[in-house]
Amino acid sequence: MKVEEKKGYFERRKERKLKKIEQKPVYKWNYKSLYKWLKYKGFDKKYIKQLKKDRLNGYIMLTLEISDLVSLDIPSEMAKRILNTLIETSEKQDNLVDATCECGEVELPLQPVRSTMVYPND
Repeated sequence: MKVEEKKGYFERRKERKLKKIEQKPVYKWNYKSLYKWLKYKGFDKKYIKQLKKDRLNGYIMLTLEISDLVSLDIPSEMAKRILNTLIETSEKQDNLVDATCECGEVELPLQPVRSTMVYPND
């Protein structure tokens, strides 16, 4: 196998794994998915390890600001790059959902709906 063919194989494999992670919404990523995604996106392992140590998941990362990552000893430019890439991915996922959803308008009842469920007294 030639070096170019081998490189192509690993690139395709990396792309498949990245797509598999990105099929799930960012806010549902566990910490392992987040770190694999950061690795496949080419972020420095040093910073990935720092985030992994704190077990930050996709939901938490979407709520953080640059200063939060800086407090974890990640340089501000790197923190900005990580968060921007994560937000772009999340927004891209939202646009895909909006484009494929043909659910129309949802009508809510005008009055609260009472449950008919009977619960036993304890």
